[in-house]
Amino acid sequence: MRKPASYSPGDRDESGRLVCPPTVNAAGRKLWHATVYSYEVDKFRAAHVPLLVALVDAHELRDKAAAQVEKDGAFIPGRDGVREHPGVRTKRRAEASITSLSAKLGLSNAAGHHRREHANRHRTKHHLEVFDRMTRDGINVARLKRDREGRIRFHSDLFDRYPDLFFMTPSDVTDYLREIKV
Repeated sequence: MRKPASYSPGDRDESGRLVCPPTVNAAGRKLWHATVYSYEVDKFRAAHVPLLVALVDAHELRDKAAAQVEKDGAFIPGRDGVREHPGVRTKRRAEASITSLSAKLGLSNAAGHHRREHANRHRTKHHLEVFDRMTRDGINVARLKRDREGRIRFHSDLFDRYPDLFFMTPSDVTDYLREIKV
């Protein structure tokens, strides 16, 4: 029987990127991977592991709260009549945490250089899969708009359904459209 590999914060995989702690669930691992692999190899250090884990946890909490609010509705019966669902506040707090942690990690749009400058050299063809999924869902990728800073304009419904879109640039859209010859 093979002995399980030990883990310590700051462990790196064969590509040199931080390894996700084994305590993170499958959905969190997916977000971890999407985040860590969207940046330069040396972007994150061992000191960033707790922040990345907190970011993953905040995303999970936000998603759970949103699902519960979706199920029960934004308002529920209370002792003194109708009141706001507690999940609405939980979702807002989780979103505030996501924003704060993203800024601390240099991931937010406000941080500026959150996308790799030499993305084409390090990315593979599968990084454009988000655009394939959007096209299959009937979204015209060519109509994505740019904001003043030249990034893909934020649309919460799109970014919630396609979280990988946060890491894409307008040049990725151009590459994708060139690839499929639209």
